[in-house]
Amino acid sequence: MCGCRLNRLQKKILQLLNDELELTPRPFDRYASILKIKPAIFIKNIRELVKKGYIRRIGFVIQHQKSGYKYNAMLVFRISQKNIDKTGKILSKYHFVTHCYQRRTTKDWPYNLYAMLHSRTKKGFREMVDMILKKISYEEYKLLVTKKDLKIL
Repeated sequence: MCGCRLNRLQKKILQLLNDELELTPRPFDRYASILKIKPAIFIKNIRELVKKGYIRRIGFVIQHQKSGYKYNAMLVFRISQKNIDKTGKILSKYHFVTHCYQRRTTKDWPYNLYAMLHSRTKKGFREMVDMILKKISYEEYKLLVTKKDLKIL
């Protein structure tokens, strides 16, 4: 962040952006109306807040269970260090991989690459896993199937 001071409007915008955004073509119009400003002014201020580093990104969180994606798991791999970036890029290109990241290993846990997968059907899920396993080079893998969602935003 730049250390710049926020004006009153920018503070109110940040407060509003902590609420859930409506899934509409123009999600900021409601907030602009609340603040009694034009949507263009609201968006201009968002851009300034991004530029100053107060906002990194704005996005939606999809609750996959409610969206019909009932089968999900974390696929974890032990990948050689020389192949980890290449493998991560391959995994990230699959539309059904929602998260893909590298983590440190430990003596008891050798897995260093993680990919979260979601599917509507058990058969579709198995096909996704098989597709990935055929496409990449790995030393070992585990499939950590979700038993229960404990935190839903």
